[in-house]
Amino acid sequence: MKLNDALRNGIANMNPIDALGNWQAPYNSETSLGGRCWSTSNANCSWGAFNTLALCSSMQDVSRDITLENKRVSLPALKDFLQTDSEAPSFRSGLHGYTGENNRYAITYPPTSASDGANLPALAEVYYLFYDSCVDRDIFDLSNTTFWKAYKGTFQFCAQTINATTASPYDDTFTSTMTLIDSTTNLKWTQKTQYGNISHFCTALDGEEEDFCVSEPFMQRLAFQMNLMFNSTAIFRNANRTDIRYSSEWGPLLADLVYENGCDPIFTHDIKFQDMLEGIGQSLTDKFRVDANVTDSVFGTFTHAERVIKVDFRWLILPIVLWVIITIFFFSTMVKTRHTPMWKSSVLPLLHMMRSEDTPAEDYMIKKEAAETWVGLTRTQKGWRVWNSAEEGDVNKEGELRKRRAAAGSTDGGGNN
Repeated sequence: MKLNDALRNGIANMNPIDALGNWQAPYNSETSLGGRCWSTSNANCSWGAFNTLALCSSMQDVSRDITLENKRVSLPALKDFLQTDSEAPSFRSGLHGYTGENNRYAITYPPTSASDGANLPALAEVYYLFYDSCVDRDIFDLSNTTFWKAYKGTFQFCAQTINATTASPYDDTFTSTMTLIDSTTNLKWTQKTQYGNISHFCTALDGEEEDFCVSEPFMQRLAFQMNLMFNSTAIFRNANRTDIRYSSEWGPLLADLVYENGCDPIFTHDIKFQDMLEGIGQSLTDKFRVDANVTDSVFGTFTHAERVIKVDFRWLILPIVLWVIITIFFFSTMVKTRHTPMWKSSVLPLLHMMRSEDTPAEDYMIKKEAAETWVGLTRTQKGWRVWNSAEEGDVNKEGELRKRRAAAGSTDGGGNN
């Protein structure tokens, strides 16, 4: 991993202002990483929320700590970097880095301290001390502390909760979009010796079976390289900075952060400084996650969208109930009338045998005569014959009917309506 490239990329990609002068979104709002989604369709691969270690940043204005000694503006945190025998700089940056007990480097910077509820010292603390020509009103007095600004930025390992979506193989970009859900630096760290007898700092997160660890030698190496980057000065002796000189190759990149684009009343120095910290933290975090030495596979869930017709079976209850009722009624009618002769379903025999010439046309008289009329159906040698039992006598109609059936060999008979 080339940490210098990651640091430079973090500053270059913070993009506070584009080529047209428009303000851009912070670099850490979304991150695009190289990757592939090994699906068989044009759908994307998505992962649910997962936890991971990251490098978080914070910023504060420490201008109240600015001091004036022998007409030289200073900051207590930068005393180890300011040289009294050289020309007083108009811009000064320095870094306090993590220092382990058994460091292997010639450390020339002060150590960091723990903050934000954690028991692990911060990885790095960046300090900016610069002359702000936007507030001097063309007076240009380098010995006036009211014209100076001082910022402190902190890099600290944190735990982040992230969602990720990776483009499908049919997308030419092959990128993964990661969205930050939550972030916290309030972690409890324990020091362990593991992975080849190397000192690690580990923390446990709720819902995770394994600890999250970071190597102590790696922290020292990263802090050392960041110190080489941020240890820089710039000198100018007029408000327009036409004679500005830098002490390192990083100087223009660091100083221009607070000096370029003039005195913008909206995108002030503190906003640009904070965006630089976030860009560096995100760039380094991305490098950690896509390091070539990482071989563990990340298992996710493949989602595929497909059109379907949704059926709500509750709407079928009423039609089914009606169908069941009608079916039961139909079959019960068939069962109940299975022995009823076909001729009984017709009123023609009854009308034929009624004394129609003597029956009044009133409805109730017709019903009365029909109630008193007895008819029979007898099968003779000449075929079926309808006869009126009233003409044969009203005594013991049923018995007479049986006799006639027996005598004629009848197979069917009937009674009154």
